Amino acid sequence: MFKLFSLFFFLSSLQFAAASTGETQYIQFTGTSPVASVEVRGEQTRTAYRTERQAQDCTETVNTCNAPIPSDNCGTYTRNYTCYEDVRVAYQVFDYYVKAKVKVDFGAIPAQISPNEKIAVSLSGKEISFSSQGTRRLVLSLDELSKKENLVGDTMHLEVTAKVNFHEASKVLKALRLENVYINSGILTYDVGPSEGVPLEHYLKVKKEKFWGRDPVLFEGDVAPQVTGPSSFKLGVEELMQTGFTKGKYQITVSVNLKNGFGILNARELDLFAPTNTFKLSVR
Repeated sequence: MFKLFSLFFFLSSLQFAAASTGETQYIQFTGTSPVASVEVRGEQTRTAYRTERQAQDCTETVNTCNAPIPSDNCGTYTRNYTCYEDVRVAYQVFDYYVKAKVKVDFGAIPAQISPNEKIAVSLSGKEISFSSQGTRRLVLSLDELSKKENLVGDTMHLEVTAKVNFHEASKVLKALRLENVYINSGILTYDVGPSEGVPLEHYLKVKKEKFWGRDPVLFEGDVAPQVTGPSSFKLGVEELMQTGFTKGKYQITVSVNLKNGFGILNARELDLFAPTNTFKLSVR
């Protein structure tokens, strides 16, 4: 364990914030094996703050004419002196080492695509993250992620299992469009791009605008709209809010994304972001 250098550290008023270090290992996936494993190491630390009294150079103006018995040649002068100020200082406290064994299971590859994906497995403290770069012909979704922790002595042992699925990038990019967004009588309708074979997840947020204060959120979360056509959906917003639209102004946000459990590994590489439409509704 990290040893504090003086009793003052213990007596100081401390406030903690998470901090950590770790390494990155890579998996080169070419489709030859459905499973890959790597091991990554790091340290879990935290940032602690202590209060120290530090010397400062200070000045003051002295008026000798205000003395109880002023002299004939009284006046003012500037005096330099040492003053002290309480300063908040950060330092790192070691918690434990981290050793993570990571197993990645890969799903089926779309037909006629040869994968060549460089998957980064990164450790920050005891938190695992994944990213990927490759052919740009595939979208990699992290659909399952589990982690077991076991602290032995000064080492946290992690067993991480992940499931990565593949989607044809051209189909996903075509599907992630949001068009013809309209609401009437509490029913929201909208269209997406051609989405056959592309699993989508839908999100809705409804806020009522207030003249003063914070706008209350009436509903926020993933939704399951009714399918009304090959790429068309409708959603009963008032049913989700469990109330009707009363007089006032509302802000409604709807978005669609590729369905995934824990993120898209190469979203940044493909500029793959969920299309979002926010519009205002006035009820009189």
